[in-house]
Order: sequence, then structure tokens, then C-alpha cells
Amino acid sequence: MSKQKHLPLSLALRAATVIIKAGLVPFLWGKPGVGKTSGCRQLANRARIGFHSSRLNQMDICDMLGVPKVDDKAGVTRWNPPAFIPREGAGLWLFDEFVQAIPAMQNVASEPLLEHTIGGVPLPEGWRLIAAGNNPDDNCATHRMPEHIKSRFCHVFVESNIDALMQWANDSEEFQSPVDLALVQPSSRLHQKVQAFLLYAPQYLHKSPEKGDYTYPCPRTWEAVSRIMYVLDFCSEYIDVRAAVLFGTVGIEAATAFLGFLNVCDRMIDPETCINNPSTAPVPSADESQISYALSVALVHRADVRNFDNIGKYAARLRREFRSLIISMSVQRVPALQASSLYIGWLAETANGISK
Repeated sequence: MSKQKHLPLSLALRAATVIIKAGLVPFLWGKPGVGKTSGCRQLANRARIGFHSSRLNQMDICDMLGVPKVDDKAGVTRWNPPAFIPREGAGLWLFDEFVQAIPAMQNVASEPLLEHTIGGVPLPEGWRLIAAGNNPDDNCATHRMPEHIKSRFCHVFVESNIDALMQWANDSEEFQSPVDLALVQPSSRLHQKVQAFLLYAPQYLHKSPEKGDYTYPCPRTWEAVSRIMYVLDFCSEYIDVRAAVLFGTVGIEAATAFLGFLNVCDRMIDPETCINNPSTAPVPSADESQISYALSVALVHRADVRNFDNIGKYAARLRREFRSLIISMSVQRVPALQASSLYIGWLAETANGISK
């Protein structure tokens, strides 16, 4: 089983907050009695929203879906959802003892957790979802979680910690301060730095999980990382849990490589300087491929019909593959650039096999 980064409860709740704000579902793993359930209730209280807990190990499929009724007009059956399903307002719904539930029940519970619906009926927009369970080696009669469900969670690992217990016992600010669980909307489908990393290290795009892995890199989990990166862009106060959240989203190996990439990218040249001074702005050295990829994607996301010529002038000073990447991806994002002299000239060069 892969080694995970465990957090005291106070930090685990901060990690869960980032995940929820990204529109994703955190899964809190920990030994019995570590405080997962009470921590979720505290999180809801701090956000000043409602709280509901469903113990999946005590439920059957019909308890979650309800019972079908006949819609005579439409000639179909529809689910009558149970009374406890949220219908209005805002709150935090905890799916507790998730891995103690039988696999069939886990599959049913995956609908609200992953689609925000029950029997096809949407849940109120103000309700956020979270799940919790015990580790497979805790002797708690757990069942294996199917891989397709596992990779849709962002996993947070909670540990017992004396300092965290004392904080809780003394009403520390860590457990009392208000929390905002409002969603942060991404401005594009994939964050610039995630795009740049995957262009630099495509071997991490998709790796099959090994035995004992809680998650693994794949397009689905990288899209989740992208959402998390947007939250961290807007809420930098959560940077202390960035590594733990990424580890629990794409796995230790891929997250470690991505974090190293981010550290290198902190030295990236300001893209606006490159656009405004294309002939004199510094260029990355030949051994700074990571910075070159990050800068190329940053320029792509700034390209428009007004500055494309300047971007082309700067790109001409980069290595050939980065110039091609900038021009081709810019046109994909802004189709109007197909009419630019830069793109037409680059196409001619490419066709003649003399692209620079």
C-alpha cells in the first residue's frame, strides 16, 4: 500500500474545505474514534449551514433511492426519494461508514456523491457532500471500494494527534473560526500549470493503480487537480494543505512530480514582460524545459488578436518545439488567430519542413 500523508484533524478539515470549494467530494480516512464524524459536523457549524449524516452500513439500496412510483401520464416509473433527502437550503451531507457498506450500496451512494442527484432528481445547489470511512487494515469489516468510485474522491488521511486534541479541548480557533464553503468556479477546463506539467511529463497523464493505491493519475483526477489549483489561486491561505490534497487526488508519485514542477515554475519569467518586450525579455536557458513549458502555456492563455504578433516575436527566440506549441495551441483557443500572418507563415514553414 502506498504511503500517505496523514494530517491532524484541524488540517484535515482545511484540506476538506479546499476540496469542497473545488466542487469535489473529500473522503476522510482514519481509525475509529479519530474524530471524522464530529469534525464534519464542526465544519458545517463553522460554515453556518445544516448537517446530515447517513450511515451507509445501516442502509439498504431502497433506503437511499426510495421506492418507485408510476407516472401514468408519462407511462414511466420514477423514484420517490426518502424523507431525509435534502430538498432546500444549504448544508453538509456526510456519507459515513462508506467502506463498511456493501459494494452495491457504495454504487448507489456514488450517484449523489458524484452527480449531485438522487434517482435522477437534483440535490439543492447549497448542499455539499463529504464521505468518511475506516482504513482497510483497521479490522472494521470494510469492503473494497471499486476503482471507478475511488478515483472520483479526493482522499484525506486523518491521524490522532495530541496537539490537535488539545486544540479541540480548549476551543482553539482552529476548530471555531468561520469557514466559507462557496464554490470557486474554474476559468478554463484545465489550469495552465496542469497543462504545462502534462506537456512536460506526459508519462503522468494516466497510470494504472497498483495494489493498495487510493487514487492514481488519469484525466479525471488531473481535472480534479485543476479545480483545486483554481481554489488555491483564490484562497492562498490554504497553501499549507496543498501537498496533502494533491497526494490524495493523483497519488504520491504524480503529485510529488507536479509539486516539484510548481516550485520550478515560481522562477518563471513574467509572461506580460515577454509580450510587452518580445525582443529584449529574457528567455529560459536550454536546460530549463520545465520553465519553458510553463511559460509557453501562460502565453497561450494570454494570446489574442492584439498581442499575437508580439507573442510570435518572443516565441521565435525559443526552441522550435516551444514556438510550435505556442502558435498551435493559441489558434486552438482563439480560432480568429487563423487569419493572422504569423499563423499563415508558420503553416507554410511547417508544410515545407523548415519550421524554426
